[in-house]
Amino acid sequence: MKEKFIEKYLSWLRENIFINELEEGKKWVINSPFLDRHNDYIEIYVLKKAEDTFILTDDGFVYDDLITGGCEPISSPKRKELFKLTLLGFGVSFNEKTHEIYIETSMTDVGKNKHKLAQAMLSIGDMFMLASVNVSTIFKEDVKAFFKKKDIPFNYDLKITGKSFIEHNIEIALPLVKNAPETMIKVINNPIKAYAINAIFTFNDIKEIRKEVNSVVIYNDEQKVAKGFVQALKQYNIECVAWSEREEYSSKVLKKYQE
Repeated sequence: MKEKFIEKYLSWLRENIFINELEEGKKWVINSPFLDRHNDYIEIYVLKKAEDTFILTDDGFVYDDLITGGCEPISSPKRKELFKLTLLGFGVSFNEKTHEIYIETSMTDVGKNKHKLAQAMLSIGDMFMLASVNVSTIFKEDVKAFFKKKDIPFNYDLKITGKSFIEHNIEIALPLVKNAPETMIKVINNPIKAYAINAIFTFNDIKEIRKEVNSVVIYNDEQKVAKGFVQALKQYNIECVAWSEREEYSSKVLKKYQE
């Protein structure tokens, strides 16, 4: 059944990815099925650098879009640190002159690196939520701080490769205990469908390699929660924890460690 889920997801990807040639043999644009915060499809440009070397780039769109929306990604030390860590976490680079987020790849690794770039674009685009005067701290840091405060043992920012050989970022992982398997947690600040789809693929891909794993998404319900966000995750047996329910969730976790 799990393999069928993966195949259905990959089939959906194949049916919804479109490639247009902009310059013959030199430049292409890939329309990804993933949606940004405007509900527009993510576009990735491919530039041929050498015979088997290509540059995948967002053409500066994500960074410039953040600036237009009132969020300068490097305007404060905290944002600058988050921006750099996000780039590093997905193995992508940033061109300060052109504002491009990009990654160099061979044809063999183009699929894996396209996925990395798309994930990075979604994560960096999520920094727009920090432009709001009502958001005083970074959500993912808040979640980590909460787990530390509750003395819940955890690892964070793990890189785990799934059956597809795609490397996934897991924000928080709770270790295996006698009465509960390992728990992997994705932390989502902006609860829109694109992030739900990404989490579903991440967990299903990892579970093909690591069978006994609990899947959890902690999402920020202080932001608008997109219609169908929670329902989509629950369809794949992913536990959904709203930030407003964190006390109840921590009590449940601590109970497992005390049994």
